[in-house]
Amino acid sequence: MANLKQIAAELSLSVTTVSRALKDGPEVHPSTVARVKEVANRVGYVPDHHGRALKTGRTMTLTAVLPMETSDYLSDLAKLPLIEGMTLAARQTGYSLSIYSTTPDDDPVESMRRLLQARSADGLIITRMVSGDPRIKLLLDQGIPFVTFGRTDVDAAYPYVDIDNEQIAYDATRRLMGKGCRRIALQLLVAKDQASAARLKGYQRAMAEAGLPIDQSLIGHGTFTMESSAAWFDR
Repeated sequence: MANLKQIAAELSLSVTTVSRALKDGPEVHPSTVARVKEVANRVGYVPDHHGRALKTGRTMTLTAVLPMETSDYLSDLAKLPLIEGMTLAARQTGYSLSIYSTTPDDDPVESMRRLLQARSADGLIITRMVSGDPRIKLLLDQGIPFVTFGRTDVDAAYPYVDIDNEQIAYDATRRLMGKGCRRIALQLLVAKDQASAARLKGYQRAMAEAGLPIDQSLIGHGTFTMESSAAWFDR
């Protein structure tokens, strides 16, 4: 496998210059950067991320914590677009993305502690926020960069990306009402899930504005399956 010394020898450059050129270092002339990268591509050079991690303490890896909703493998197919988006965004900045999955029976805080102890990532993305999510305090105390997909009601500032779950559920319910529907079912995840709580609030608001009673039997928790939808239609 090609290494920095071989590339440097072929171009009559120092190993330091080659290394900086591969990182687009501003101190290296653009033409030299282009020459180095051309040779690196031709000889199939692959950076030794493990070695770089030992020297710099950086893994150039981001880890997304994606809990499994159920033990049914089909339940997680909806996560594929999310994984694809994170992978592409990480790659654009020179990072790779790893996925850390947990099962419904795993303690989320203990799983997070194990992940932090492994020191296998420079930053974390966590999902499925719950009320007073204890993972936020743990990550803030550890000082590791992280961002959450969703929000929780903790008394601390932290970075997040979110959508308006309440408005989504409200608009979806109103849309069905506009089509003449009056018995409208709502599928949620576990009751403590913050996104589910917001969607329930939007659904309830739409139903209240329309003066329609809420049938609690039509509010389900858990992963949506063909069996659960069939059960609703049979009611």
